Amino acid sequence: MGVKKSIIIHLPILLIISIISVFILMSGGEIVHNQSIIGSSTKSNTPDKSLFEPPIASNTQIASSLIRNINIEKKKKEERKGNLFTIPVIVHIIHDPSVDSNIYPYPDDDDVISGVEWINNLLAGGPACPGDPASVATEIRLCLATRDINGAPTTGINRFPNGLTDMDLCHDDLALKSIPKDLGNLFPDTCYLNLYIVRGIRASCQPGDSLAGGYAAYPAAHGTSYDGIVLEAVTWMHHDCNVRKVILHELGHYFN
Repeated sequence: MGVKKSIIIHLPILLIISIISVFILMSGGEIVHNQSIIGSSTKSNTPDKSLFEPPIASNTQIASSLIRNINIEKKKKEERKGNLFTIPVIVHIIHDPSVDSNIYPYPDDDDVISGVEWINNLLAGGPACPGDPASVATEIRLCLATRDINGAPTTGINRFPNGLTDMDLCHDDLALKSIPKDLGNLFPDTCYLNLYIVRGIRASCQPGDSLAGGYAAYPAAHGTSYDGIVLEAVTWMHHDCNVRKVILHELGHYFN
């Protein structure tokens, strides 16, 4: 939802900025040119031509090129309409070694599948919860991965018994995200959205040792060891629809 809003809102702003830039480019040569003449005339009756800005004709060419590039981008966007960007997701459920990974609060496979379907409904323009207004339809969809980077089949759901099911985002982030990679980097962050589901998240580096329902890496971290989204299991498909919106919030950060 956040992604699409950005696309819709920023395009008019880009056009406005571009139009302003055109006027500045077309008038800028004359304005600065005259300032150069005035400035140099205090030292000599003959203006120093080395201080002159390029002629207006040159700036007009730049402006025309800018407008042409904008039109090309608009055409490309029109051509992309109707084409979905499908992102393969791999869900890593990090569970308490002493309990079954399908026992609450950890989601079973059906819950994981239902959660992805719920997210896609919203990305397609549906409401997040009953009574909510419709969202903005995007060209993004999620799907559980069916193959790893080597082409081997997968359900898109992995389960790992590990004590980091209760993790501290201030200290355990890299250790948590390295758990699946201990078996080989089968789902590189440059090709998959890696979602880590744990039992509890705390933030000891924040005031009051605060708790968090989830957190996500920003686009600048894409492809790094910090990439991915971490979510508390209890929020996934919670019976209170507003609680399950945590994943939508984190996807907003992830997609910027």
